[in-house]
Parts: sequence; C-alpha cells; structure tokens
Amino acid sequence: MNQRTFFLLVVMGFCAMWQKADAQIIVGKPELSGPLISVIEDIVEFFCKLDHIQTNETILYQLFHESNLNEAMAEYSTYSKEEAKFVIIVALAHDGRLMCNASVQNNSNISSTFSNWMDFQVLVPVNGAHVISSPSSSEDFWEKDDLTLKCNITSGTYVSYEWFLNDSLIHNDSNVLHISNLSDKHNGKYVCVAKNYLDEAIYYNSTSKERNVHVKEYLSKPEISIEVIKNTDGNISARVKCHVTKGSPPINFVLFKNNHIVHAVTSGHKDALFTLPIALDQDMGTVYCQANNGKHPLHSRELNLKVDTDGRIILLDPPERTQSVTVHEDDEDDDEETTSAVTEVDNAGRSTECIPRDLPTHEGSSTSAHNLSRLPANELYKVHLQKQIRKSDMEMDLIQLQMEEKRLLIKKAALEIELLEHRLKEIKK
Repeated sequence: MNQRTFFLLVVMGFCAMWQKADAQIIVGKPELSGPLISVIEDIVEFFCKLDHIQTNETILYQLFHESNLNEAMAEYSTYSKEEAKFVIIVALAHDGRLMCNASVQNNSNISSTFSNWMDFQVLVPVNGAHVISSPSSSEDFWEKDDLTLKCNITSGTYVSYEWFLNDSLIHNDSNVLHISNLSDKHNGKYVCVAKNYLDEAIYYNSTSKERNVHVKEYLSKPEISIEVIKNTDGNISARVKCHVTKGSPPINFVLFKNNHIVHAVTSGHKDALFTLPIALDQDMGTVYCQANNGKHPLHSRELNLKVDTDGRIILLDPPERTQSVTVHEDDEDDDEETTSAVTEVDNAGRSTECIPRDLPTHEGSSTSAHNLSRLPANELYKVHLQKQIRKSDMEMDLIQLQMEEKRLLIKKAALEIELLEHRLKEIKK
C-alpha cells in the first residue's frame, strides 16, 4: 500500500464517521411568538426561532393551525441563525392554537422539532345587536308569567353583554335575560349592549333597539252600583257604575239588562258609567256588568231592582242579601233632584256608610226621602215590607169590592128573569 492509497482510505473513513454523526443531529426546540389577538383581515407577523442550531444546513420553519397539521399556514427558509417571520392576513379560520415546526431542509435524517402551542384569537367586531323575546307576543305580558329576552347579534366574536332597564344597569352578563314571576316592577324599556375588546383602547359595541315590556294586571271581580237621577223636567233614569279595584287599562265594560247587552265602552280607567231609562213602579229586571282587559271576562253580581212611585230604588234581593241603601235629595239650588241606592258592601257584609239610627222604624205620612236616607238597611227594608203589606191590603179590598159588584150583577140578572117570567104569564092569560 503506497502513501497515496493510505491517505484516500483515511479520508473515506472520516466521511463515513461524519455521515454517521450527522444522522444523530437533532434541531433544538423552536419558540413561537406573535400577537395573542387581532381583528379579522388585519395583517400580522409571527416569529419562530431556534436558540441552538447544531448544523449549518438550511432550516425550514412552518406555521401550523391545530385544525390542519398536514398543511402549513406559512413557511420560511433561512441559511443562517436568523429567526423566521410569517406574515399572514388574519382570517376567522386562524382562530385557535398555532404551532411552529423547524426542520433541516432536504434532509430527512435530521429530526424536526415543534414549538409549544400558542393561543390566537380572531376578533370579529360586534354588530347588529337586537332583542327577541319568548314568548314572542306583543309588548303586553301578564303578571306572574315568565319572560325570556335574548340579545342576538349578526356578527361578532368574544362578545360580552350588558342589559339595561329604563337606563339602569341590570346585573346580568349573559346574552339571555330570564325574568320569573312578572310584576309591575318589570315594566319598562329593555336594551342590550354587546361589546368586544381588542385592548383597553380599542373596542367595539352594538346597542339594540328598545324592547318595551308592559306587564298587565289581572282584573278583580267588577262591582256594580246604581243611582236614580231625576232632572228638573221630571225625567227619571238610572246611572249604573261598573268598577274594578284591580286591573290594567284599557278595560272593556259591558252592561247587561235581562241578559242582553245594552251598552259597551272601553275605558282607560278602572270604572265606567252607563245610563238607563226607567219607569216608576215597574220591575227593571236583572242588571249586571262585565269587565275584560284581554284575558278572561268577569261578571259583577246581578241586581234585580225596582223603582217605586217616589223614585226610590227597592231592592228585591232576599233579606240576607239586602245591601246598605242610601237615599238622598240634592239641595234646591242643584240642577237635578237625585235619589240614589248604593249597593256597595265591605267584605264583612256591613254597610260601607255610617248611617245614624236615631229615627223610628215606621214610615208615617211625614216621612221624607231625607229621613229615609238616615235609616239602616234592615229598617228601610221593614218600611218596604210595610208598604207592600198596605198595598196587598188595598188589593184585597179592591177584590172584595169587585166580588160585591159581581153579586149585585147576579142579583140584578135574577130580578130581570123574574120580571120576564111574570110578563110571559100575563101574555098567556
């Protein structure tokens, strides 16, 4: 072996040793850096670098999204130890986790390495906030019901929400506002504000239109009362008042007479007045009123009444149902002479008026409407019964007179028959 051959063998040995060592080279772990949040369609830069590179070969850097590890978002090659720079136009698909891969280009014998995951948020500015409700009826809702308001948006990511009632902040940071057991305190205008932030200085918001919520109150049972009005011309009419103590207007009041509708009115208040023509000393039949504000109609109790010849109301309810009655006359200077029978009682069945009891219970010839107004209900009912008894006695006297008249007519007819028989005898002779 000559000297030249020995030298070639030594060189080939070194080459084999180098290739074996090169196959064991491992690229260090890359470090990925860049913005943590960006607005969609902005241009941003991400950086990836290796602190320790054990080879002088070209390094290939690749940027991956967690949703697709088979296709890189961007690539960067460098022959030196400079860091890689990825320039991308932000898309919604970039939202999520990113990772950088470093490998020796065109050398699969050297293992590639990966950076840690980095969270990246793609901010879509919020827009188109609007409120929808469930149930999705009109603006009217009923007390004790449940209501859900939802703040929807047409676009936006990483959105936070605020709710306002009549410009006052409600402590609710969700896009859903649920209200249980509605009451009048929930009445008003609801607004939601949707926001998202890029940083402390840059943010976006969208404010919805006002959503009106009107909580309607259920009606109480209507109450009915009646006044008899007598004007200066002597015409008499009944003024009927229908009233509820609880319930949200507008309220539709309907007056029934003998189960037939005679008047109807929609009121913005809790009562309504109706006028009925009446005739003296005649039974008016059954009168009651109905109230309805959109849920279920309610009826008042029925009044079966009669007006006597003096223009006073006679209640035909049985004694145990007789209500307090107040009868009065207006002063002489008033335009109308008014007598009234007020059929209002409290829950205990007592009179709602404080009526003195210092008058006798009998009704004499000098008893006036003013004196009657001071009688309690039971004594006034006795007066009514006394008048009914006197009227019955008069009717019995009239019947007896009519019977006596019939007896006289029969006696007269008998005398006429006798006279005819006497004439027939005279003719036969």
